Amino acid sequence: MKKRNLPIIASAVLIAILAFGTAINFIYINNVGNTLTELTLSVTSRESAAELRDYWESKTKSVSITVSNSAIERLTDAIDTLVCYAESTRDDEPARSIELVLNAIDGMRRLERFSISNIM
Repeated sequence: MKKRNLPIIASAVLIAILAFGTAINFIYINNVGNTLTELTLSVTSRESAAELRDYWESKTKSVSITVSNSAIERLTDAIDTLVCYAESTRDDEPARSIELVLNAIDGMRRLERFSISNIM
């Protein structure tokens, strides 16, 4: 192997590592998003809302490595609002809160998708 080929090989290896890391992150964020969506859609009581909040709190640190703080805060606020409404007696508010949580989950996922707009 010639010495002048070494930078090309090193660059190719680094690009491969970066692509692998990006793919793993994409899969992880989508798995967390899928679980959050399932838990959100199953909120019917304060216990199920607390389960959603507990799951999100357990994943926040690992998700925050790649997801922006504003997306995390938005999702956290939406989940906290849903938990509050699940504990109240008003029937119309949880449905709106569920939509806010689902929208925040989509916002978190949107940031981690493979797209031209995310690259630029």
